[in-house]
Amino acid sequence: MIDFGIFTFVDIEGTVKRSLHSPFAVDDYHAFKDTLSDTKEVLYLLDNAGEIVFDRILIETMVAHGKRVLAVVKGSPVLNDCTKADAIEAGLAEVCEVIDNGSDAVGTILDGLP
Repeated sequence: MIDFGIFTFVDIEGTVKRSLHSPFAVDDYHAFKDTLSDTKEVLYLLDNAGEIVFDRILIETMVAHGKRVLAVVKGSPVLNDCTKADAIEAGLAEVCEVIDNGSDAVGTILDGLP
């Protein structure tokens, strides 16, 4: 909701206040939990560099529950997306394997993964 890569102006304070007092637009938690219970490995596509600290908490939780997580970052900087250097700085490489997608394109093209 606060993405300077796609918005020219962001009301940070207003956005945070509205978010704290609004229900989730989509709540797929139970489906996520059920799917996660049936898998051993997770391919986790990381996005914005500022979100990586929250991603780490979720990844740590999945690893603590016996999941093998492979985190994928951008191959080189694009907009505000995280890179391998960001993942290392956030300590994510200490929690799971981190690879880059080999691309500086917006998004991740799954067919192009190494």
